[in-house]
Amino acid sequence: MLYCKHCKVHISTETEYCPLCHRKLEKGENVETQITFPQTQSKETQKRNLLKIIMNIVCPILIATTVLINLLTYTGVLWSVIDTMGIIYVWFLAMWSFKKDSSLGIKILANVLAINLILISVNIFGYNLATIPNELWALTYVLPFILSGVILINNVFILFKKFAIKEFLFSQLSLCLVSITFFMLMLCLDPVSVLFPKLIVGSMALISLVTIFALAPKSVVQEFKKKFHI
Repeated sequence: MLYCKHCKVHISTETEYCPLCHRKLEKGENVETQITFPQTQSKETQKRNLLKIIMNIVCPILIATTVLINLLTYTGVLWSVIDTMGIIYVWFLAMWSFKKDSSLGIKILANVLAINLILISVNIFGYNLATIPNELWALTYVLPFILSGVILINNVFILFKKFAIKEFLFSQLSLCLVSITFFMLMLCLDPVSVLFPKLIVGSMALISLVTIFALAPKSVVQEFKKKFHI
């Protein structure tokens, strides 16, 4: 095997000159060498890193600008809170999409919680602070039906798709616990308002939780051990 003193590499091809520096090669020891190359980022990775940098610069500037304009033109409506929540959601969604190792179930759970927070902020801060309605439509109607719908969809995936048990199990358990907590809080804080949306989300979450523990107790235990490194 030929050897280049200048580049300090062994050359396995039949040539008299180094392909790197074009100097004449000398005879080297007959050893097996593994040619390594410096790690380079793909174009896709470079684009992702560039988008991350842009998002990390643009989003805080947009939030600060929105809050400043709202404060300078304040008329009793804190609309900047709604805009800020929307910007943070888009920022979070963009950054989360760069993660390849995140499961679909966790992504759905995070998006559901984020969307509900945005709707609640719209319901509260979309009005003049002096005229906020007593009954919040986001808490009374929208949030319960969104939670119920997502729980139902997750149940369908878990029951009819075997591969989806590990994918959706932890997010489904978390979503059920969030829904039951929401049901109990709403009953304690506002027991006289519209009751059927709360009953729907509470009963669906409880039934799903009991069913999961009854049909797949081993999977539940294994999932919790994996998530919490027990």
